[in-house]
Parts: sequence; C-alpha cells; structure tokens
Amino acid sequence: MTAVEKETEAILEEIGHKLGLPSVRFVALLLRGVLRRVLSGIYVNKAGLSQVSSEWTLGACTFYYYTS
Repeated sequence: MTAVEKETEAILEEIGHKLGLPSVRFVALLLRGVLRRVLSGIYVNKAGLSQVSSEWTLGACTFYYYTS
C-alpha cells in the first residue's frame, strides 16, 4: 500500500467516525458526480501536442511533459 493510499484510508476512517455511513455515501456520490462532469469537459489538442513533441525532439524548445 502506497503512502497516498494509507493517507486516503486514514482520512476516510476519520470522516467515517465523525459522520454516519449514509453521510459518507452521500458525499462519495456527490464527489463522483462532480468529478464526472468536470473531467468530461477536458479535451486534448492532439495536433498541438504533436507539434510540441516534434519540436522537442529537434531540440528547438524545452518543456516539461507530464502524463497521467
């Protein structure tokens, strides 16, 4: 188990003890719905990304490329 997973589990345990299980479920459903709506509107400009990538391989520019 990673450090992030352990921290997340500890936070959820604390929330679960302070709130009731129905409240935790409601918050989880609410968060899931919000994240779905936010993440459904993200678009990637593949042409621009290809252009930057090709310029980077030629050494024309310096940039940081993070993948998820």
